[in-house]
Amino acid sequence: MFNFFRKYKNSQIIQTDKPCEFLAKYPLYDFRILDINTYTRNSPNQKDLDHYCIGEMEEFYDDKFYMNLYSIRQVYTIEIFKKEEENNTIDFELKTYKNSTKITAILKTNNILHYYENLKDDLLMSLYKKMIQNKIFIGIRTNVYILDEIENFIENLKKKTILPWFLI
Repeated sequence: MFNFFRKYKNSQIIQTDKPCEFLAKYPLYDFRILDINTYTRNSPNQKDLDHYCIGEMEEFYDDKFYMNLYSIRQVYTIEIFKKEEENNTIDFELKTYKNSTKITAILKTNNILHYYENLKDDLLMSLYKKMIQNKIFIGIRTNVYILDEIENFIENLKKKTILPWFLI
């Protein structure tokens, strides 16, 4: 899913459950997600948290499992870097339906978007950062085909027949 390695030479790697709040204190910096860990608790008395890596999220689609969870928390391993080191103009707007059971991601960019080698990673990173900003858990009851949708978007971009949205 991600390039789990440090990308910038003068960066710092930290773990936090609130990367947007952390970086609000430092407006000259941005972050890349390197890893996501999800922790759940079935009751307030449960001492040990259950741990799920980003590739182990299938259980969350089971209504019985999901509805019985007492709490969910995600912790992100992020790489923090100075903003001028990355010129990413990709952003998303998230639209939710009335009961928030469906979220649509609308691509926003201040340039004409062209295909380049790391476009898929940049799209996914921007989408996930927007989800974190909006307090939407990544990989929990979201579109299991999101990677396919992004790949289809990129193929259509190459053919110049794109729709700038996909379902989360």
